[in-house]
Amino acid sequence: MRFVLVFVLGTGCAAAGSDTCASCPTVTLTANGSADLAAPAGTNVAYAWSSTNADAVSSSVTISPGPDGCGNHNGPWVVATLTGTTDPLPLLPCQSGFSYTLSVEVAQSATGEMASSSVTITVD
Repeated sequence: MRFVLVFVLGTGCAAAGSDTCASCPTVTLTANGSADLAAPAGTNVAYAWSSTNADAVSSSVTISPGPDGCGNHNGPWVVATLTGTTDPLPLLPCQSGFSYTLSVEVAQSATGEMASSSVTITVD
């Protein structure tokens, strides 16, 4: 399965009585260094994500309309680390005309606080 991702900066939780919480989790996700991407098939896309104050991560992808021309359905986009990168992968011709919304959620088990980030890649 091949997914194209774009990542948007996530925000942390807010502590009672303040605008931000220094110990709350945050997550940042980018594709080719951008928060949003529209690109033709053949474009190489590399993803990078990082988080702070988190100890758990999960991820998913939604394809619209789905499934795509490659046969991919909505489901997991497997991010198993709190920080990582991917090698550049080309968008495939069978992905043309589809949008991919990728989401990453991180959590801090001690507090139960969570943060998420999502991006949408549109393949022209």
